[in-house]
Amino acid sequence: LYHHTVKAGYFDEAWHLYYNHLHKPLYYEICAYEVDAQLLVSLLDANQSPLVQGAMSQTWALIYLSMTYERIGQLRSALAYAERAVALNREKGTASDLGSSLVALSSVQSSLGLLRAAREASAEAVAIFDTIADLNWYGISHREYGYILILCGDLVEAERQLDMAQEIYSLRSTQFTHGLINVNILRSDLLAARQDEAAALDMAQRAYQAALAERFYREATNALYRLGRFQCAAGQWQEAQTSLETALQDCRRMRLAELE
Repeated sequence: LYHHTVKAGYFDEAWHLYYNHLHKPLYYEICAYEVDAQLLVSLLDANQSPLVQGAMSQTWALIYLSMTYERIGQLRSALAYAERAVALNREKGTASDLGSSLVALSSVQSSLGLLRAAREASAEAVAIFDTIADLNWYGISHREYGYILILCGDLVEAERQLDMAQEIYSLRSTQFTHGLINVNILRSDLLAARQDEAAALDMAQRAYQAALAERFYREATNALYRLGRFQCAAGQWQEAQTSLETALQDCRRMRLAELE
């Protein structure tokens, strides 16, 4: 139905089909990132601009493309789409969508090693969502900022940012299970950076089990990769080999070049 709708030129209707019925299962449950990217690209014109109407729909088409391309390792394309989303919302003056676009941008920038730019973009996103009543994006922006601060070695401030994300997620823990799992994954990085390998291993194990239980397979693989790393540091060679081999198999099954 989606493909027929696109070919008929009903791009807004196709976008609603994607947004309401296809994005969540493809991206979060099946982790079919290449299929997800193909569907979204069909909503672009020859100049790589969204064919859908409305700044919000255009923004999220660009953000989802950036996220998906980041997962499959096409970082330059991911960066270009995130930059377009930021530019669109700076022009429109839409604070909330600008904040979400900045989070997407900072994520790709950190993957490319552009940590100074990623830190600036993430800090700007945090400042926006600190003034907007959006619990989900408040948590996302603070945890993303915390991750970048870990990479930059600012561990005290990183912990504060993760605490802020966890506090807001804990208000509705059943609604924000995905966010809490991601916070715990990043806490394992923070503990490892502080050389508390035993606590890091335990945190990664907890995150892995929680992600599996909720069927968040990218997050499970993310946690499992860290678990293997920390098992290796603890001298648990056989366990580490099993964890890392399983994580690699999962990456290849999902075409998850980002983690592979």
